[in-house]
Amino acid sequence: MSRIIIAAEYVEESQNSTGYFWSRIAAGLKADGFDVEVLRPRSFNKYDSFEGDTGILKRLLNQIKISFDLVFQIYKAIREKDIVFTGTNPAILLCLMPVLKGLLRFKWVLLVHDVFPDNLLAASLIKKGNPLFKIAAYYFSWVYAAPDKLLCIGRDMESLLRQKTNGRARTIFVPNWANGDDVYPVPRGDLEFFKNHGWEDHVVFQFFGNIGRVQGVDNLLNAVSLTTAKNAAFVFIGGGAMVPAVEKFIKTHPNKSITFIGPMPLAEKNKGLAMCDVALVSLEAGMFGLGVPSKSYFSLAAGKPILAAVDADSEIGLMLGEFPVGWRCDPSSPEQLAAVIDEICRSPVILNEKIPRDVFLRNYSEDVVLSKISSTLRDVVDLHN
Repeated sequence: MSRIIIAAEYVEESQNSTGYFWSRIAAGLKADGFDVEVLRPRSFNKYDSFEGDTGILKRLLNQIKISFDLVFQIYKAIREKDIVFTGTNPAILLCLMPVLKGLLRFKWVLLVHDVFPDNLLAASLIKKGNPLFKIAAYYFSWVYAAPDKLLCIGRDMESLLRQKTNGRARTIFVPNWANGDDVYPVPRGDLEFFKNHGWEDHVVFQFFGNIGRVQGVDNLLNAVSLTTAKNAAFVFIGGGAMVPAVEKFIKTHPNKSITFIGPMPLAEKNKGLAMCDVALVSLEAGMFGLGVPSKSYFSLAAGKPILAAVDADSEIGLMLGEFPVGWRCDPSSPEQLAAVIDEICRSPVILNEKIPRDVFLRNYSEDVVLSKISSTLRDVVDLHN
């Protein structure tokens, strides 16, 4: 059987969420009988010095070094009939892969979490009229058409990529997932968090994960300011560019029951996800096809219903329309979001109508999704042999 060569910047479960997913994919493929080789940056500790708020130039140099290191490793490792399996980060590796594929004639499977350069547009890092954006858009339409199979984590993302490539992209929808043994429901009474904050009788809404520019944080904070329910409480867990806005809001709204907790280690994610009654998920308006918050699936695994401020046709919006796991609001209407929060707080019994854990186990558990990834790779292998 053909080897599967996974090449990624992060491949260790303890590194971050990207490393978590790749480590689980590699383990799942091996368990399913594939011969898997994992390539990672060989001098990762050296590159670590460039991480964090060290400036765009150093981060770019970091990405260039990592990408060319992985390209060289692929070149050295590749054999006839091997399948190369990569993600959309680092972005420079993504840009180089079509060229490498053309030179070495291997089959390439791409797991898509990011759609470039459109995600930069959504984050207001570039304007649509910028000539650089137009050049990048043209180049990436070629990049996304090059893989033998694109695994898209959202149906909206799949639609966008087909549009960007004029139908040339060979896509399949494979949702995000979580491991139901790592993330599981924890009884409210087992946590000191609610008692320590005096929130035993409150309905606690939690935002967990990246508090970034495209996460619709302003919309969430505006909604919190409009809520009238006295038993509504809010907790933000994570880090990102919008943390100062959250901290400022807490200081200027002392009448609101709201707290901020910094980033939580992956080893403690189950405890963190349990510190609420409802999980908040949001994206900026205009993010159609550009991202699927992975925390949604971790929250379902933890047995938490989701209140999402997302587009109706986004992957999370579609999921909420299909399964009784939560509520959806328009991403640009803080009034609507505040009204739903107040409604939940007035009648907390409606939380019992949702079945997030059951839906997770049937549709988004690791076994279910990895089986689909494995089946897709077998199809590519069969075409290659």
